[in-house]
Amino acid sequence: MCTPSYLCLQFQAQSNGITTFRFPPAQRLLISTILVTPVFYAYAATKLSPPSFFPSLFKVADEWLRVYVSDQTWARAFYITSAIHVVEAGYTATLVKKYVTSPIVGAIYILLTFFFGAPMWRDLKLRGAKLNKSQ
Repeated sequence: MCTPSYLCLQFQAQSNGITTFRFPPAQRLLISTILVTPVFYAYAATKLSPPSFFPSLFKVADEWLRVYVSDQTWARAFYITSAIHVVEAGYTATLVKKYVTSPIVGAIYILLTFFFGAPMWRDLKLRGAKLNKSQ
């Protein structure tokens, strides 16, 4: 049975959550970006015609990729990376439900976890743990 004082305590517990978004340290994002960008580029290079999509700067890299690595390999890498990031975004959604009070901030964390991966949810988890320790 909910009493007014119990509801007040619930509201106070929810209002003490994370209300602002912040990027994790730059070196974590940089590592994630360096690992994911080549997979996306290689997959796009195998699916889209280079002259119409990529500038001539990327043509050499595209030709090199097509000679040494099969299109199926890049496609598999892309799908595996995408699947991992979907799972990470799902995990971030559970962290958002637990620690974040603003729906907009939560949506930002989930969306950016899909693109950047682990650095986003790790930072959110650390912030949530610090928040719990301070209460």
